[in-house]
Amino acid sequence: MRILVVPELLRAQAAQLRQAVLVLEACHQQVQRAWASLDWEVRAAGQIEESLTWAQRQAIALGEEAERLARFLQARADDFEQADATGSAQLAQVVAALSAPATTRLSQHAPPLARLARLMRMGALLANASAPPPAQPARLMSDLRAPVEFSAPESSLPTWRDRARAALAAWQTETAAT
Repeated sequence: MRILVVPELLRAQAAQLRQAVLVLEACHQQVQRAWASLDWEVRAAGQIEESLTWAQRQAIALGEEAERLARFLQARADDFEQADATGSAQLAQVVAALSAPATTRLSQHAPPLARLARLMRMGALLANASAPPPAQPARLMSDLRAPVEFSAPESSLPTWRDRARAALAAWQTETAAT
């Protein structure tokens, strides 16, 4: 089910309610004038005063309710119009972001490939002692000190770092001896 709200139609309904309020006020004034023109004997004989007072209260209450509803409709029309403008602006941003070339989107979130390559070589050192040594041990040490984002339990992080440092120390000892 789709609900379609047109702010202009809400405003038109609010205008109709305000017009009804004006008609009620005009009727109230006509009744007041008619009441004022009646003789006191006619007023007392027909017990018209009670009915007139009741009718006036009802007309005033009806007019106030119509005015309240008109203000409500006007406010909702403004709210829907503002929501539509905000949604249109956000939709334009999403469309612009999605219509950007894929290479632009990927480059914004591309991983640091050089660092990953060095870390993979370090992994090879950990797994296989015959792996070729890294070209720049100083950069490898900085990679070990820098935080690496991966999902691993907190308890396994110190073990991994200790093993990595031990492998690096063994490699440095090996290369220093040769």
